[in-house]
Amino acid sequence: MNTTYIWWQFIRENYLNDLVDKEWKLYVTADHKQAENDAIEAFGKDRVIRIPGLSTHVDVEHNLNECSRVHKPILDFHFMQNCDKLAVSWSGFGKLGSWNRDDPIKDLNLFLWGEWHKADYNMPIL
Repeated sequence: MNTTYIWWQFIRENYLNDLVDKEWKLYVTADHKQAENDAIEAFGKDRVIRIPGLSTHVDVEHNLNECSRVHKPILDFHFMQNCDKLAVSWSGFGKLGSWNRDDPIKDLNLFLWGEWHKADYNMPIL
């Protein structure tokens, strides 16, 4: 199953259909560059924002000899906390990015086991 198709369909139906301001941008970050490329194909390069570089899991990466390897995750995290609407996987990184927003669960949706879940404060391990 093409997971990115599910994401783009969700974003179109839940975030883009009701926009009054048609000047929107989609910020995309993923472990796999193909997901970012799929976003550009689906929405156009003028609509998609992404930070170039290698995606590094700073919590599990054992070879962080270069400080430049952590630039992308730090910038990704900063961008996520400034998103008006946020759709993230059930990853710790995506959820932590949402918690730094003014209203952490406003317009936050989580993707888990092929299904979307609207976030609320009663969710386990939110």
